[in-house]
Amino acid sequence: MADTVRYMMEEMIPELEDMVKQQYFSKQEVKQIVKRRQDFEYLLKRRAALKEDFLRYIEYESKLEELRQHRRKGLDTRGKKKSIADYAIVRRIHFIFERAVRRFRSDVALWTAWLEFCRASSSNRRLGRVVGRALQVHPTEPGLWLYAAAWEFEHNGNPAAARALMQQGLRMCRYSEKMWLDYFDMELMYVEKLVARRRVLGLDIPQAGSQTQQQQQQQQPSPAALPGRKRHRQDIQDAADAADTDEEAADAAAAAAA
Repeated sequence: MADTVRYMMEEMIPELEDMVKQQYFSKQEVKQIVKRRQDFEYLLKRRAALKEDFLRYIEYESKLEELRQHRRKGLDTRGKKKSIADYAIVRRIHFIFERAVRRFRSDVALWTAWLEFCRASSSNRRLGRVVGRALQVHPTEPGLWLYAAAWEFEHNGNPAAARALMQQGLRMCRYSEKMWLDYFDMELMYVEKLVARRRVLGLDIPQAGSQTQQQQQQQQPSPAALPGRKRHRQDIQDAADAADTDEEAADAAAAAAA
């Protein structure tokens, strides 16, 4: 155990030296970091390591990363490329989560915490791998399916992948009411996005009221056809008047002959 811890501490030397070089931490602070990390590593190497040991280690490294980012903002880093010190702590936190889920595979909260850290640290590729592993270990956990689908729908903008994940999750968790409701909400959100996109593109979106008005307009005669119909009715009236006049003339002729 001691040899393993010593080897891991030696692996930290390049990143710690770079942190001093980048003026993120002083030499005295680096010594304190080495001491704290060594203590945590010995705790994790115990046979009966606790989940709380992993979480405390992660919490310490997370606060250390926040301090590094705060100090980096106060430095003139224009034109400087990022070095090993800029991503070493995040990489170490992922390594701690990796060891934690190996020992506590059945702990869904631990998997979810790792996913949240991936999102917070913008570790997008790793998040995809982690959520895939989590679903393999916990295929009947609705929360993990919902997390994966939401990530694809909201962050990656891939509704097809989100729909496929939700449908697969519903096959595994068919009695989960929350999954059915969230799937329905996701489809409604997708329709709203389609409608908003059509409006932005200037495409006509038929409304129920406008369709009724169009049908009524089609049933009503056009203004151009109205004069012709009026003339047709006038011709019929003139023909009827002429027939009445001819009949009166015939009656008058018949009376004169008599």
